[in-house]
Amino acid sequence: MVAVEFELEGLEFVRATDEVGLLRVSGRWFAPANRVLDEIVISVARGPETSAHRALPDPDGVAPIASPAGGEWHGAFTMSAELAEDPRAEFFLRAGADAHMELPRPGEWRGVAEPAEAAPAPPPEERVEPFSGPNPEFELLHAQLHEARTELEVERRRRESLAEELRAHKAVEDDLRKAIAMQEAELASAAQQASQKALAAERRQLASQSGPNGHGAGGRSRPADEEFLTRLERARRAGEAVA
Repeated sequence: MVAVEFELEGLEFVRATDEVGLLRVSGRWFAPANRVLDEIVISVARGPETSAHRALPDPDGVAPIASPAGGEWHGAFTMSAELAEDPRAEFFLRAGADAHMELPRPGEWRGVAEPAEAAPAPPPEERVEPFSGPNPEFELLHAQLHEARTELEVERRRRESLAEELRAHKAVEDDLRKAIAMQEAELASAAQQASQKALAAERRQLASQSGPNGHGAGGRSRPADEEFLTRLERARRAGEAVA
């Protein structure tokens, strides 16, 4: 397995708000041969608790590389100010299984020590050079925007799924309506045919009662005519009610 080492060149915590900020780390990754590193993570141990913080995505999408000459790397990690400034916290930088090293706390790192005869160093906030990288607030907003876009894409897919389900339900409802309409039409047609058959039967019965010479003599044919008309009217009304 190729050994990977990291040479720290810059470490500072920059507040983006009163509660959250960015831990910015810079340095060089060394390896006997060029190698693309795995995801870089900072683990923070505080007592029995350990939390992992992943580096924000590189704006240019460039993966970190370790090389014999030392691949330059700048990373930013979102974390709470309370955790970053806790004197009990211990920081560890990891890049895969074979790259693991301890980092100083942000407030304790002072870079390369000055010679003993050198003049006293100014306060840390004046002596430490600004970190060469994007604005911390911009990086934090960039991370939040990435999360918002991911949530938006999930919501869009959920809405598309619901719309597809609604279209499927509507198609089933339309098919049911067509089937009901066809059934009603068939029932109406059957009722009309039954009414016509009943009327034909009434006519045949009346004809058989009248005899071969037409209507019966005198007033005996009139009750049959009235009864036929009454039945005919009832059959017509029944047919209209069914239709």
